[in-house]
Amino acid sequence: METNYCEAYPALIKYINLCDYSLLDVSLVITGTLFWVVCYIAVIRTAFKHKFIEMPMFVGAGNIAWEFIWSFFFFTNMGVVFLWGYRIWFFLDVVIFYLLYKYGHKQVDGTWLRKNYKYIFAFITLFFCFFFHQFADGGYDTKIGATSAYMLSVGISTLYIGLYLRRSKEYTFSWTAAWTRAVGDTIMSVFVLRYYDIGILWVMAAYVILLDMYYVYLVYKDRKNIKLNNQ
Repeated sequence: METNYCEAYPALIKYINLCDYSLLDVSLVITGTLFWVVCYIAVIRTAFKHKFIEMPMFVGAGNIAWEFIWSFFFFTNMGVVFLWGYRIWFFLDVVIFYLLYKYGHKQVDGTWLRKNYKYIFAFITLFFCFFFHQFADGGYDTKIGATSAYMLSVGISTLYIGLYLRRSKEYTFSWTAAWTRAVGDTIMSVFVLRYYDIGILWVMAAYVILLDMYYVYLVYKDRKNIKLNNQ
């Protein structure tokens, strides 16, 4: 007989909502969140080491904006544990934001873009804050921000590949960040496919998984070639 956690542990519901979500659902989201935390740490570590930030500027602006809005203006109904998961992402993204502000100009070509990079980055970040706030306030999002998060993930998975393919060979991208992001996105997508009957979410989830797999393949292939050349 399946345990009704909602009735059995009412005091727990404030922290982990087992009334609206199954134990498997919350386990998937917690696991996916942890993989993304590892991904963020790997991105930060690589950036400090190589003085180059691998997260695309557009992505970084969207990430910190989404996490800011969903940490302090709108709140997931999955419970306090998940709210603080969002906030951990946000505080890690503050460091990534600093690194993008400092090193992100290396991602762009052209004198004008490099000269005005910081202003462009700030403007895009403010735009995303306004966009995600209005999107949630207008009732277009789910109760955990899944729709806007996957809209952002489509951009993340696409732009990561673009930046990787046109990078200068002197810049290093993190293998740990590559595979942990892919695993985190896949686990989150399993939750989305289980819980939501929203076709557009399914389409975006499939797109993100496919591009993440391709990105992991690209990074792995290059790492393998480097090892062969060094033998």
